[in-house]
Amino acid sequence: MGTYQEQIEQAHKRQQVADIRRASQLGLTPPEFKAQRKRMVEEWSAKIRGLMDQCGARDPVEVLPEIVTLMLEDLRGVAREEAQQAAKGMVQKMLKRCMVAP
Repeated sequence: MGTYQEQIEQAHKRQQVADIRRASQLGLTPPEFKAQRKRMVEEWSAKIRGLMDQCGARDPVEVLPEIVTLMLEDLRGVAREEAQQAAKGMVQKMLKRCMVAP
C-alpha cells in the first residue's frame, strides 16, 4: 500500500481515465465532458434545492421520489429527441435511395 499522497494520486488517475472513457463514449473531448458535467451538477443541484424549498425538506432524501421523477422525465425527453433524429436520418437515407434508383 502506498503513502496517503500516492493513494490520492492513484485515485485521481483512475478518475481521469474514467472521465476520458466517458467523454469518448459521448463523442466529447475531456474538457467538453468536464464542462458539461459541471453544468449538469449545477443544474441538478438547483433543481433539488428548489424541490426541497417547495416541500420544506431539510434532507434531499425527503424529496427523492420527485428527484427520480424529474430524472425520468429528462431521460424520456432525451430518448424522444434521439429517436426523432434517428428517424429523420433514416428517412433522408431512404429518400436519397429513391432519388438514385431508376
